Amino acid sequence: MSVSAAEQLALVMEHVRHGIVIYDRDERILLINQYVSRIFGLSDSAVTAGSSLADYLHHVGNAVGWSDVRKATILDNHRQWAREGCGASSIIISMTVMCWKLLITRNPILGRC
Repeated sequence: MSVSAAEQLALVMEHVRHGIVIYDRDERILLINQYVSRIFGLSDSAVTAGSSLADYLHHVGNAVGWSDVRKATILDNHRQWAREGCGASSIIISMTVMCWKLLITRNPILGRC
């Protein structure tokens, strides 16, 4: 039995117990799993595929108590990484409410960066 890359990705997104957000060079979320909402206490409709990176950071920032300045700085950092060629296809892995890790990667699934 052969499993396609899309099916493998769907399984990973469903079963990995960390929040995963994948966005493109236009700062649009391509994929987001169910754990993001659970980790940050967001409604399932707060951030979905098609939402912007700015919307995601706004909701997460509100959930963890970031100031507007902090949210803007984090968004600016992502934009700087994109200008440097590291953020064209990026993954954010939300580990816990108190500690989140950014993994900026060249993504073979999306084929860019």
